[in-house]
Amino acid sequence: MWKRSSLPAVSPPGPHAPGLTLVELLAALSILALVLTLAYGSFFQISGAANSLKGELSEQQELRMLLKLIADDLQSARYLANFATKQTTKAVNATGIVARVRFVGKTEFSFIGFHAATEARFFRQRPPELDPGLHEIGYGVQEDRDNNTLNLVRREDYYLDADMESGGVTVILERRLETFSLAFLLPPDTAGSTAERWEREWNSMERPEGSRMPRAIRIGLGLMGRDGQPLRETLEVNLPDALKVGS
Repeated sequence: MWKRSSLPAVSPPGPHAPGLTLVELLAALSILALVLTLAYGSFFQISGAANSLKGELSEQQELRMLLKLIADDLQSARYLANFATKQTTKAVNATGIVARVRFVGKTEFSFIGFHAATEARFFRQRPPELDPGLHEIGYGVQEDRDNNTLNLVRREDYYLDADMESGGVTVILERRLETFSLAFLLPPDTAGSTAERWEREWNSMERPEGSRMPRAIRIGLGLMGRDGQPLRETLEVNLPDALKVGS
């Protein structure tokens, strides 16, 4: 025969039962607030560092793209042997590469002009199908006194003449320029030396026959980042054999 089991009676908590006092609760809330503050601070610090790194990588990518544009133009440089003429020691029709070092303010920068077998990038006076595929291209530095900055500019012209440093259309590529330098690798000398020799200036019209173009060109480019830190890159462009003497 089944019997109903009796359950022990549960007595209500007495006045001295364990629990949290108001002081302990306030202390726990203070500790929790401190932990959350540290966690949020770390999160925003990491997020800010990530955004800063992302911006720096973006600027570095922009710098490399600018270097690639200059390198692509230089690799299309040509010496037009049939175009070049001389009258005693003065060039009537200049061609190839003409590069000089000049001061802008108190800083030295490179300036370069050359003939390039490439289509126009910015100078669209003619439709693409009528583009001659041969232009004067130049790179240099201009001072913007209103904004106290230095601009890297690219010049592009359809016409071939004795002046390889002016004319055509000039486009500003960068407004935060810090450095722009070029160096030219000389061809091997007649003594057969294999040592590399670099020069900061070049004039194809003054080079000996058979060495009117450099073997390679070193491009140094520096910009001021938006965070105030400088960004710098260097790139060497090897000129193919077909570009050394031109045709």
